[in-house]
Amino acid sequence: MEGATLHVVSWYPLAAPGQGVVRGEVMWLATEEHACVLAELDAYEGDEYERVVRMVRLLDREDDDEIACWLYLGATTEAARSPRVPGGDWRAYLGTGR
Repeated sequence: MEGATLHVVSWYPLAAPGQGVVRGEVMWLATEEHACVLAELDAYEGDEYERVVRMVRLLDREDDDEIACWLYLGATTEAARSPRVPGGDWRAYLGTGR
């Protein structure tokens, strides 16, 4: 996803609006599960994060089409106090041994 940065807050990642790219995974939900799963995620993420819809590009596809995805963005104030994840890739960051 373009237009965001990824940061380290304690032991977890925080994506925030910014000049960068965040790499992640897309999870597909069955239509009948949307409301229940999103309600649980909203409660877990709390007031510190906002659920938004953003366009993302799937890297494992032959076309360059983007799809709309829900994701949680944190505050830019928290991101400014936290180290940035190089390349916006949490899995790669974890694999570096930090």
